[in-house]
Amino acid sequence: TKPTLERLRRGANYHKIIGNVRALTDLRRARNKKWPKVAMRFVMMRSNIGELPALIELAASLGVDLVEGRYLNVANEVDMDESLFRHPRLTEDLFG
Repeated sequence: TKPTLERLRRGANYHKIIGNVRALTDLRRARNKKWPKVAMRFVMMRSNIGELPALIELAASLGVDLVEGRYLNVANEVDMDESLFRHPRLTEDLFG
């Protein structure tokens, strides 16, 4: 979501990113090309894991080829409580 992206990626502009992805996939479709492949990476953490299904739907609507989920690697000033390692139930609930 816009609030989550802009909170986690300081200086990011959600609407600009979505617009750029849409422009790229529209251009690829207009030229009837298979390349470039477009992927999104989702860093899964306690505060955003519930947004993953909506991101997958958004990605599909934009023509994105792949959504890659990665677990948060906690380092430096990252809040340890954001790690899904400490919240296995959240992952189980989503992936069952």
